[in-house]
Amino acid sequence: MSKQENPIYSRINYEEAYYAKKDLLHAQLELLNIVRTIENHRFLRKQELVMKLKLKNDLKNLKEKISKLIEKSPKTNVITERITRNKQKTKIKKERKGLPDVEAELEHIQKKLREM
Repeated sequence: MSKQENPIYSRINYEEAYYAKKDLLHAQLELLNIVRTIENHRFLRKQELVMKLKLKNDLKNLKEKISKLIEKSPKTNVITERITRNKQKTKIKKERKGLPDVEAELEHIQKKLREM
């Protein structure tokens, strides 16, 4: 190697080196805090998913138990009417879910017309 290929070094004083090292340590500290926060978030997210699955299963079991209870209970006209009405309401709600609320849009347009 010749002298021309050697890297050039520059000298920094003690105070600059001290603050540079201090800034580097602060940056490392912040990165470690971020890593800790991410790991904590992952842990909490896993717990949340487990709890959601448990809740879903519990609700499913409860729904099955209620259905069995309704089947075993004596049938009267009032109960059968309520069951059919509830089924019709849920069917209507499912149909309306995809459609925008026409009444709300009509009121909104009428309000705009009144303001003009």
